[in-house]
Amino acid sequence: MKNPPEGRVRQLIIHHVMCLIGVIYVAKDHVGLWFINLRFMTEVFNIFLNVYITLDLFGLEKHWGSEMVRDMI
Repeated sequence: MKNPPEGRVRQLIIHHVMCLIGVIYVAKDHVGLWFINLRFMTEVFNIFLNVYITLDLFGLEKHWGSEMVRDMI
């Protein structure tokens, strides 16, 4: 996407911080351990997509790393 809307970087960071808070809470109190394991299994497939989106947000869509990740998707 050319010229991503303002605030997408902030939204991406907030999303990952909130996820990290949940993981820390589960690791500390062992509450909902089954849920976090299931959630991680669903996120495995999104690794390359998240990297590609992040590179696009920072204007690196022409970078060799972005092309490599795009080929993996």
